[in-house]
Amino acid sequence: MKFALYIFLTIVSTFALAAAKVVVPSLPAGEYDDTEAATNSVVCSASETDNRFRLSLELDAMTNNCVLVEFGVDADSSGALERGEIEFSVGWDCGEWVWRDRLSGCAASVARDEGRRMLEWDVALNQDKSAKRLFAFDNGVVFDGAVPPTFYNAAWNMARMVRRGPEPDMCATYDVSVFPLIIKLR
Repeated sequence: MKFALYIFLTIVSTFALAAAKVVVPSLPAGEYDDTEAATNSVVCSASETDNRFRLSLELDAMTNNCVLVEFGVDADSSGALERGEIEFSVGWDCGEWVWRDRLSGCAASVARDEGRRMLEWDVALNQDKSAKRLFAFDNGVVFDGAVPPTFYNAAWNMARMVRRGPEPDMCATYDVSVFPLIIKLR
């Protein structure tokens, strides 16, 4: 008798569960527009023949978004650049192209209009792999001039891409001469 009751309850439960429609609620919208997403990537060190450090960053630039590429040495081997490990950053920040060399304290920015923007960044290196000269273009020269020797470090082993604000359509690539490493973020 108990066995028949278990079978009856199992059948009734099965039909009841099959008839019930489970709706999973979607995630609520963010309370703030200012969000941050970041990803880390391993960087190959420069070889003896490398004499350039190139970066290309293309995005839908707006006055309320920020896209930075940060370079440094992952000293604690965590697989991610921590704040104290970041030596250099370049990118778009709320209406202007920016760069900052954290070791020397040098920084600069150039205001630009919104829209589809592309920064071509090229640092010429000395024999000892210190930075010699910077050339950067965005529909004309944006930055041009001598740079501090700490501006590039052949020991960099990690790059961190950071996006803040509304999600732009972007693509970031960088390479060190003959050993290209390409990063595309969509």
